[in-house]
Amino acid sequence: MTDRLQHFGYVAVTIARDCLLGPAGTVARGHSVHYSRIEGSPESLACAYRVAHVRNQADEAEGFMRGSVLGSHIHLHFQWNPNVAKAFVQHARG
Repeated sequence: MTDRLQHFGYVAVTIARDCLLGPAGTVARGHSVHYSRIEGSPESLACAYRVAHVRNQADEAEGFMRGSVLGSHIHLHFQWNPNVAKAFVQHARG
């Protein structure tokens, strides 16, 4: 956790590996507002996608996965790509 805002604004998400949000190559949009920073992520955690921050052009790995859990700072806007929401629901149904 930090005492300053770390990321604020819209992001483009490109799924890097098949996951509960869809197949690799799927693009989604969302936003990021958080007061924390990820440092030294364990190599045992796979990253589901890359995030491109529109405001500052930063690009980073995100969407850390272990088993059926995906953790992220990103708030996805499912209306931009409804297939992401459909993939999530299908995954939840099993």
